[in-house]
Amino acid sequence: MKDISFDTGMIELAIQGDKNRVLRFNPEDVDFQNSLFAMLDHASEKMKEFEQSAKEYDAKVNQLGEIEAAKEKIKIQCDIDNFIKNEIDGVFGAGIANMIFQEASPSAKSSSGQYIFMNFFDALLPIIQPEIKKRNESIQKIIADHRKKVIR
Repeated sequence: MKDISFDTGMIELAIQGDKNRVLRFNPEDVDFQNSLFAMLDHASEKMKEFEQSAKEYDAKVNQLGEIEAAKEKIKIQCDIDNFIKNEIDGVFGAGIANMIFQEASPSAKSSSGQYIFMNFFDALLPIIQPEIKKRNESIQKIIADHRKKVIR
């Protein structure tokens, strides 16, 4: 059997420098971009629900016992974690969120005080944004070239 190899535009990012934890995707792939933007939109909507849950928790926390209050707070954080992981898996593939975060809770705060999942996106966006810009410029060039042909 012969092999065929070709450039797919995939980039590989070792998570925290670990060569066994590699995130692979093509930032110019339309499906990837659509999934990413859909995730960001969905996350924006869902965060409003989580904020409401947090407000409801705050309103009743004094009426709960210490253990019940802790359980309720953990449930909210687990719901947020599950949402984040499901969304990331929807963009990058099943099981990728667990590979990225391993045992860490994505909604836990890091030593900088920022949420871990936000640190991930803050590290990822500078890699993705230039690729999306490059793709958009390429599309604009194709459109401009097509207009020139139509006008002639």
